[in-house]
Amino acid sequence: MKLRQICELLDARTLCLSDESCLDRDFFFVSATDLMSDALALVESDSHHTFLVTGLVHAQS
Repeated sequence: MKLRQICELLDARTLCLSDESCLDRDFFFVSATDLMSDALALVESDSHHTFLVTGLVHAQS
């Protein structure tokens, strides 16, 4: 699923997007966590296609 579609389904907006082409990138994996240690452990080997959902809101996330 493309990031643009995910944003539309969640009624979300991007706050900091360095490259607009990211909106058209396909994501095949999703991970959800509120612990950064879990997030780092969950990243698939093909992290270019992994989408992370988190409730973390500080600068280190």
